[in-house]
Amino acid sequence: KYRNRSPNRSQLVPRVPANMADVREDSTNITEECEAIEKDHSVPKVLLRAKHVKYFQQMLNLLPHMYEKLDSSRLTVLYFSLSALDLLGALDQISEERRKQIIEWIYSLQVKPITETGDCKRCGFYATDSLPHCLAENYGHVAMTYVALCSLTILGDDLSRVDRDSIVKGLQHLQLESGAF
Repeated sequence: KYRNRSPNRSQLVPRVPANMADVREDSTNITEECEAIEKDHSVPKVLLRAKHVKYFQQMLNLLPHMYEKLDSSRLTVLYFSLSALDLLGALDQISEERRKQIIEWIYSLQVKPITETGDCKRCGFYATDSLPHCLAENYGHVAMTYVALCSLTILGDDLSRVDRDSIVKGLQHLQLESGAF
């Protein structure tokens, strides 16, 4: 009942595209081109930088239908897309406005302490916004907290809005006496 909370579950970072049909078509075309190249052994194995950049830019906006099952890990997909664009030297192709939108979306996933009690044991970052954050079983996730912080850093955020103390307390709550999680 909660899975369809977002108007479009395949959308990575919520936004209103100019024309959803064009976005889906671009996404399908990129995926089909990559699959065709993978199957065609006569194609030289060189890095098709422009196509990779286009693909990862697309992943910032819309998950192709074959990746919709990754909806619960959208933050991880975002991190890998940003990392790839960074490695390809293409971060500058993300507009300042889009960077701000992505940063705001990441911060919207931050789990704050329970106001009434100050309880921090659930603090960190969620993986997605497609599930209501008010469910009692929802906690910040260690791996998602890591990729959220990495993504914010890649985007050039100063991390001033990260509730560091609460995240540390949340991690301490999750950590076992052995040091494992």
